[in-house]
Amino acid sequence: MTKQACFLIFLVFLFFNFHFKVINSKSNETTPLKLRIGVPVKEGFKEFVEVKNRINGTDNFSCTGFSIEVFAAAVRSLPFKVEYDFIPFKNSTGQSNGSYDELLQQIEAKKIHGVAGDTTIIFNRTSFVDFTLPYTESGVTMLVPIKHRKSMWVVVKPFSWDLWLAIIIVTIFISFVLVVLERHNITMTTTGCDESPKRWVGKIFWLPMTSAVSTQGENVMNNCSKFVLVVWLFLAFVLMQCYSASLSSMLTVDQLLPTYTSIDELQKGGYNVGFQQDSFVRSLLIEKLHFSPDKLKGYSTSEQYRHALSKGNENGGVAAIFDEIPCIKVVLAKHSSHFMMAGQTYRTGGFGFAFHLNSTLVPHFSRAILNISDGNIMDTLETKYFGHSLIPSNYQSTSGARNGASPLTAYNFAAFFIGIGFATLLALLVSESYIWQIPVRKAKQYYGQRYLCSNNTRVANDIPNRR
Repeated sequence: MTKQACFLIFLVFLFFNFHFKVINSKSNETTPLKLRIGVPVKEGFKEFVEVKNRINGTDNFSCTGFSIEVFAAAVRSLPFKVEYDFIPFKNSTGQSNGSYDELLQQIEAKKIHGVAGDTTIIFNRTSFVDFTLPYTESGVTMLVPIKHRKSMWVVVKPFSWDLWLAIIIVTIFISFVLVVLERHNITMTTTGCDESPKRWVGKIFWLPMTSAVSTQGENVMNNCSKFVLVVWLFLAFVLMQCYSASLSSMLTVDQLLPTYTSIDELQKGGYNVGFQQDSFVRSLLIEKLHFSPDKLKGYSTSEQYRHALSKGNENGGVAAIFDEIPCIKVVLAKHSSHFMMAGQTYRTGGFGFAFHLNSTLVPHFSRAILNISDGNIMDTLETKYFGHSLIPSNYQSTSGARNGASPLTAYNFAAFFIGIGFATLLALLVSESYIWQIPVRKAKQYYGQRYLCSNNTRVANDIPNRR
């Protein structure tokens, strides 16, 4: 074979090789990727995932829920075409076929390509599956009943003891100044020449009150007295408004407290606690939080949560339920007046989609989740299924949020009291000019005599010199 023939055959080979690559690339662009996606079968919390049978007695079904719609939105954001079939993880009776870990293990067994649902990203699961970026933030905390704290002394708690003492001292001081300013008016209205000390003490306490409620104003004649009375009324108005606001806060907020605030309290009391059935929370309670397995009870629905917490530990229920914050918020949306979140929050990776190890789909789905999170799609879906955001916040989170109302102290009104005291003293000095005229007169006399004496001495010393 000549060199020309070999070269011609080589060119024909390159042509057909390039032609088939182009055909394959075009076929890959038009042929969608087909995936089998497993979904959990849940009895409760169907806001996340719900598998509905379209026709009873058949295998026709539909999958709905927040997690399912987020997965569908992520697929639409992918740069390539993907078709998927949902495979419910259920047994012959239509119930869940196992825990979430067993569902994820179906990926490792190559029975499904991935899992879409409220699957929590935790370290133990990363040994046999890869997760996308989380589409919700999460964490595990406890849900406890609310107790209403009652106290017969709640009416004095808006103000601290030092503020009550300061109010009494300032009121007595203003009353004393009013009595001094109005002493001539008080003397003229009495029948006797002099009043007993007891009656004068009574005047100190009652004159501001009677002057404030008087419709004619005959009790106060001095203009400076009227000024002091206005100052006193302004003080009383400000304190009354602050007292009302603080008392209202204490009655509505501070009285609502969690029944239990810490895990130590639950463990020392030997109380039963609950968790969501088939979730990883059970292993968290045993391995990390060191709860005894015989103290744990599994529940599946928010209604079962409510019933168990309402019964309490003594009546066969539980003292608290541990679950992820998105699920607890679903319960609080229905029963926020009876329960609240409390205690420490244990961080998790959030909810994500799972694929087999080293899957090339993971980075594409992660970018798609970031894409829909930056837009309005995620907010729209959260509002549709929950009516609120799933991002953890201080929404009935701890006892500290419920105990925010603290008593007002004298330090909060220090500048206010100083200003009122200065204004009252100024009115007293203006009205009773003799108070400051006496020391001025004595000063004049003292320094005048001293000056005159020194001048007379100087003149007497100068007379011999002149002679």
